[in-house]
Amino acid sequence: MLQSILLLYLSVIGISVAQLTVAEIRSTSFTITWYNSPGSSYKISVVEEGTGSNSSGITPPTDAIEASQPFEVTMATAPSVPIKPNALYNVFVYDMTNPDVDELSNLRTAAPAPSMLSFSDVGTNQFIISWEYLNPTAIGVQTTTEYRVTYSDGCGSSQTESLSDIYTYMLQITGLTSNTDYSVTILAWKSDEIFTDDSASSPVATFGKPTELSATTVTTTSIEISWSAPDTTGSGSASIAGYVVLWIPASNDGSSTRDVIGTSATIDNLQANTDYRIIVAAKSTNNGVDAVSDALSATTGIRKPTGLIVKDTTSSTIQVTWSAPSGGNAVAITGYELAWTPATGGGSMMVSTDGSTPTTISGLNSNTEYTIQVTATTSGSGTGDKSDAVTEITVPDKVSTPTMTGSTSTSISLEWDVVGGSQTVTYTVKWNPASSDGTTSSTTDTNVASATIDKLSSNTGYSFTVEAVNDGGTGEGSNSVQFFTVPGIASIISVTLATDRTTKAILSFNLPTNGADNYQATFATSGESDKTFTSTISPINADSLTPGQSYDVTVRASNTAGFGEESSSSITMAPNPVTGLSATEVTDEYILISWTLPSSAASAIYDRQLIKYNEEGNVAQLEIRIDDITSTSYNITGLTSGVSYIIEVFSVSNDVLSEATSITQATANLGPSNIRIVNQTTTSIEISWSPPFAEVQFDSYLLSYVVVGDTASEVDNRIIAKTITSFVISPLDPGTLYRISVGIVGEATSDPVTEDIPTIPGVVKNLVAIQSNGNPTTQLDVTWDKPSGRGERINISYVGLSIASMNEMSVGFDDTTATLSVIPGNTYDITVSVISNELQSDSMVKMNAKPAQPLDLVSIPTIYNISVTWTPSDGFIQKYVIVALSDAIEQYRMDISKDDASHVIPNLSPYTDYDINIYSIIVDVTGSDQESERSLISNRTLAAAPPPPPANAAEGFSSGQATTTSYTFVLPADTFSSDNGPIQYYPVFRTTSLDGEAPNVNGPLEPCDKARVTECVAMWTDDLGNPATVLSGRRKRQAGNEQISFTLGNGEITRSPFPGSPTYTNVALDPNTGYRVAVAAKTDNDELTVTQWSPVVQTATTSNTVTVVIAVVVPVVVIIGLAIIALWFYRRLSQTKNRPNQQKLNVVDSVKDKELKRNILLSKFLTHIRNVSQPNLYKEFQNISFSYPNFSNSVGKLSQNDEKNRCQNILPYNRNRVKITTIFGEEGSDYINALSYIHVSTWGL
Repeated sequence: MLQSILLLYLSVIGISVAQLTVAEIRSTSFTITWYNSPGSSYKISVVEEGTGSNSSGITPPTDAIEASQPFEVTMATAPSVPIKPNALYNVFVYDMTNPDVDELSNLRTAAPAPSMLSFSDVGTNQFIISWEYLNPTAIGVQTTTEYRVTYSDGCGSSQTESLSDIYTYMLQITGLTSNTDYSVTILAWKSDEIFTDDSASSPVATFGKPTELSATTVTTTSIEISWSAPDTTGSGSASIAGYVVLWIPASNDGSSTRDVIGTSATIDNLQANTDYRIIVAAKSTNNGVDAVSDALSATTGIRKPTGLIVKDTTSSTIQVTWSAPSGGNAVAITGYELAWTPATGGGSMMVSTDGSTPTTISGLNSNTEYTIQVTATTSGSGTGDKSDAVTEITVPDKVSTPTMTGSTSTSISLEWDVVGGSQTVTYTVKWNPASSDGTTSSTTDTNVASATIDKLSSNTGYSFTVEAVNDGGTGEGSNSVQFFTVPGIASIISVTLATDRTTKAILSFNLPTNGADNYQATFATSGESDKTFTSTISPINADSLTPGQSYDVTVRASNTAGFGEESSSSITMAPNPVTGLSATEVTDEYILISWTLPSSAASAIYDRQLIKYNEEGNVAQLEIRIDDITSTSYNITGLTSGVSYIIEVFSVSNDVLSEATSITQATANLGPSNIRIVNQTTTSIEISWSPPFAEVQFDSYLLSYVVVGDTASEVDNRIIAKTITSFVISPLDPGTLYRISVGIVGEATSDPVTEDIPTIPGVVKNLVAIQSNGNPTTQLDVTWDKPSGRGERINISYVGLSIASMNEMSVGFDDTTATLSVIPGNTYDITVSVISNELQSDSMVKMNAKPAQPLDLVSIPTIYNISVTWTPSDGFIQKYVIVALSDAIEQYRMDISKDDASHVIPNLSPYTDYDINIYSIIVDVTGSDQESERSLISNRTLAAAPPPPPANAAEGFSSGQATTTSYTFVLPADTFSSDNGPIQYYPVFRTTSLDGEAPNVNGPLEPCDKARVTECVAMWTDDLGNPATVLSGRRKRQAGNEQISFTLGNGEITRSPFPGSPTYTNVALDPNTGYRVAVAAKTDNDELTVTQWSPVVQTATTSNTVTVVIAVVVPVVVIIGLAIIALWFYRRLSQTKNRPNQQKLNVVDSVKDKELKRNILLSKFLTHIRNVSQPNLYKEFQNISFSYPNFSNSVGKLSQNDEKNRCQNILPYNRNRVKITTIFGEEGSDYINALSYIHVSTWGL
């Protein structure tokens, strides 16, 4: 009866899993036991430390497995993986019948057993056992560890030896019984605790050693050995399974082994000239090794030197190196013999070096082949093998200095002496321009002792060296010598006559590439000696030439190497002119002229004569050819009376004319002649004329004029006295062509002289230029009044001043407007010209085009700046102006250089909308600034920071609605401010821990569906409280958040706005469990601002749990009585310390600058008040930290509301200010400095 009551009591107070202990620990498993309550079932959860967590409370995780004690644990449960050696585990056993849990913490499994056990030096009464080193750190041992080696003979006799040095992993065991099998086990220990599993070995037996070990054959790389088998009499369970041959060089530089079946072996791949120690051991059938034979010493032979190579070769020496024979130094090498054999004899020499230092063989013949070998020598009479032979050829002798045999503008020919020797030789010619630094050069190869180097530059010095080359290498180069190419061709441009055309000529030519020292010109003709002229530049002036003579002309460039190719042309000099030209007879129809021939024979080289004549003022000439070179006169007929003629006579040589000899002579005149213009205006023409010869009798002049081409125009006649030879005709029409005739009236008659003469056209008036309404940046409209009179057309020319340009256009005479295509922002001088009869009259005006606006605006915002770029304005501007406005109020203005196309607008407010205007400016023709059209772009600065610290609203979170698996609470409006940007997301936190004032938002934001987390994010919502399933866009900025309701535990899946974050499942809450909740807010800035943790809220208790408790507790109270009830209270109070289901009040003690926080249970709060003295209680109250709510009052700070605030430091909050009726179109008209209600915060009280 008592036992039943005790079990019922243990079940009631939660002690249903008791006495949880470890029965056995191994490397990959362990066994646990516990008190098994009758009728109970159990589950077990095994978690490796640091890899997961168990379910909080008494509810097992889903991956727990059923178990009964004793229970061998071979697999962990979270996750399900095998138990690992040397690992820490936490074990939880859950009573599923009477809910409870017990825990074993930090249970460490054993390390693996020592491995790789092996035996060596097995003798008749001993052996050595070794194993793999076991690192103490790897098995978690930090203090002294020892190995315990136990060996037994299988007959009940066993012994144990200890090794306290954990870094020793081999042990020699002696004093054994011969012909006996032994088994061995090894453990690692620490302070009587086993830290490894047992490690066991197979039995090993002993028998005798091999004998008569000897070397039968020795080479440089191998030793053949043989031996006699050991005596195996009485060897216990083992027999000989084979042999192990071990050999060690005298240097003890490692050992090698080989398994052998018979009683002989060949050890190969040995080092030459090396002493070896050789032993043989027999292997037993029990996988052991028995006693070894006595050691045998043997020495390998000396190898030949290797690596004989030629390092350097000259015409008389060969330098070689080699490597010493490989192997050891059992027999000392004292030196080497170096031998060489040419086709005509050879030689040898002794060398004491080891061959690594180059050895020079000297006194050799140049351009000769030699065969070389080297042999190692010892202190005795013996030598090693000869090395492999190498063949080398000495290089040729130095080549003699080359000589130049020819030079052109692109090549130089050389020759030199042939070098001696028996080998085939080629020659390499190297050259580079003498002006270079010699670091680069060109080469050519030849098998003869001469070469022509082409593709060179003209008039350039080159340095040459010649080297002889054979299969052995390149001999010493010849002495360097310098030769020049001749200059290139100086091509003639022209040969022209000088100012003195009879004896001097000018020869112009193109200078050749790379120039020349001098240029020589030759003028050659038959019957005369060549005339030569020299210059250093072009042109060459030739003089003392013969008048009228024809010359063949050549020019060629020269330098120290000679003359380049010549260029040729020809020229004929002008002959001497005739002299004494005069008119010997003149009528109204002909003029007879005469002249004198050139006087001396030397100056009379010409082949014909030529007469040219034309009316004065008329450039068209008539020519008369005279082939008789002796003729001295000619009668020019068919002339017009009263006309003045210009007459020229030439001597001609090879179509080259002499200087002209000329006279001006008029034919006889019967009437007036030669009407001349004295002056022209828009309404008059003044003329003059020549009178008739004095012999002509007349009374007066008759002047007539009429409009040309106008049949309706009448002829006007004027009688003018014969003593007057000029007259002003007026009034006339502007721009009109008149036909004017002057004749004589009287006894004599003659045809009148006639000329067509225009008046000057009239000018345009009221000339105006304006910017076009349609496109003022690229068009100007020009208007004027129609000019008076006649005209053919109107020309408009406009010259750009700011950007140089010249443009012309024409319109009809009757047009009065024109549209000009112009460059934006450019200023123009505009000339409007009236054109008539090749005369014009001009009117001018100045105007500028409107500047073009900048285009393609791009803006990039930061928190406090906006960077703007644009495409520069077309045409001409003098500067840009950039203006930034916020809410139509100018916040920034700056003049910017016309050369800039970007600007950073600084010192802006975070998360504010700005309208940015950019326009260009010029100074117009009036001296005023003219603006372009404005380009506009709008953007918003970025959020400067996360939301400001929230109002302390968390105390209200605890007044929500709870079910067994969910909790709904409200986030009050304006808890978070949007001063730093609109709020985009809310993460909702929950915790079962009482630690900390607020969630940690700087670390990983763990989802609540992750195992074993005490603080987690249950869900993410947008700014309206809707589940955040996609990344939403930015909403319109508000003063603060709206009132939002959140429900924890509704199972919804939301996502974080952070890329790469997991989804968040709003998992159900546990019944009858205390939680604290908090809410964070996120702006466009990726940092979070969070409320403090709320007071503890409790989920509801399930009805099944209440029924069970009532059904069990009441009988217990009746049966066990007051003692059991007291013990039950004691148990419940103990559990309270570990379960977060009691509300606590935070009281802050301020000790100087350090805040100490202590928790007081509500049940003990009255006792605390009674026990604390009044001064100390007042001190606690004074030290409670106070804070003002961080609500926004931005509306009251607006400039338009300044006059409404009596005190600028006392402003209403946006969230609770009084709003009055808004006046349409007047911003801020709904503001008054008043509050509709007061929010009192009790956070922390």
